[in-house]
Formats: sequence, structure tokens, C-alpha cells
Amino acid sequence: MLTLQVFKTKPVVHAQYRASTSGGLLVSVYPGGSFMGYSFDELVAMGTGEHAQVARNQHDFRNTGSAPTYKCSHEARLAAFEEVLFGYQVGAFTSLEVLAAARKFDVA
Repeated sequence: MLTLQVFKTKPVVHAQYRASTSGGLLVSVYPGGSFMGYSFDELVAMGTGEHAQVARNQHDFRNTGSAPTYKCSHEARLAAFEEVLFGYQVGAFTSLEVLAAARKFDVA
């Protein structure tokens, strides 16, 4: 199962792939990158939500593209926190981990 969060205004797709109910991979994919054999553009075209997609390439989880250069440190911290929030939505993080990240990234 492929779960995606696509941002219309940002060049990033947060993605999680689960082959079973135990564990999974959680990444952020940027233009030029890919995940599980799906290009950034293919992930964007799928849209936000859960997709019953089988991995085309199970070993494709490191070539996620390059994060953009942020204008200021606040934007970079906010982007990192958005990834943690996505992880919470898909059950990869607990509420305490989200609160700790808010403190760490100084976004609260």
C-alpha cells in the first residue's frame, strides 16, 4: 500500500510504503527523485491518499531527489516538521514524538 501526501504549492511528496501491517518506509520525494519505482511526477499524478500500488522496485528508496534550498531557516524547520506530521498521520510517529519535534524544530 502506497500512502501519499502531495503538496500543490511545494515541490515535495511525502510517501509511505507498506508491504504488510508491520513496518514500512517513510520518505520525502523531490523533483528528479523516485520511490518504489515511481517517479516524482507519477507520485504527484496519483495524488494525496492511499493507493493500492505494488512496488515496481523495492530497492528504490534512496533516490528521492534533492530537497530545495530554503529562503530561511524557519522554512527548512517547517518542512522537516511537515514530514513528522505526515508520519503521525500514517501511524509512524506518536503524539509525543510530534510534540518533541515541534520543540526541536521550534515551530510551536
